[in-house]
Amino acid sequence: MRTSLAALSVVLLVGITPAVAQTQVPVVRTSSKSFENTVAALESAIQAKGFMIVGGVDHQNMLRMVGARAGGSRLLEFGKPDMMKQLLPQNPEIGLTMPLRVYVYEGPNGGVLVSYYKPSDLFGAFQKKALEGPGMMMDQAVAEIIAAALK
Repeated sequence: MRTSLAALSVVLLVGITPAVAQTQVPVVRTSSKSFENTVAALESAIQAKGFMIVGGVDHQNMLRMVGARAGGSRLLEFGKPDMMKQLLPQNPEIGLTMPLRVYVYEGPNGGVLVSYYKPSDLFGAFQKKALEGPGMMMDQAVAEIIAAALK
C-alpha cells in the first residue's frame, strides 16, 4: 500500500511539475559593434519593425549614482499597441510579460551582448492556447529585430 501511494505521488508530481515550473532560458547574441552603437542599432531596428520603445533602464547610469562603476548595461522595453489591444482584454495576466524587453550589456571580457527571453516562452507560462500563435509570431519579429541590429 505504501509503495502504491509513493508511486501515485511521483506520477502526480511529475504530471504537475511542467505546469508549475517552466524555466525560460535567455537567448544571447554577441554584437561586433560598440555598446552605444548596438543600443542605437537596436532602437532603430525596433522602430523599423513597427514597434514602439516605451521605456528602458540604464543600469550603468543608476550604478554611477551610488558611486559604482559598471560597463554598459541597458534594458529596452518595446511593444506594439495593436498587439496589446488584441491580447490584454482577454488575457490580462499577459501584462506581466508585455512590453517585451531586450537587454544590452558589456560582458566580463568587454564584448557586447544582447539578451532576451523568447515571447513564446514568456506567454507559455500562462498555458493558454490562444497565446501560442501570438507568442511564435513575436518570436519571429524579435529575432528579426536582433538580426537587423547586429548586421
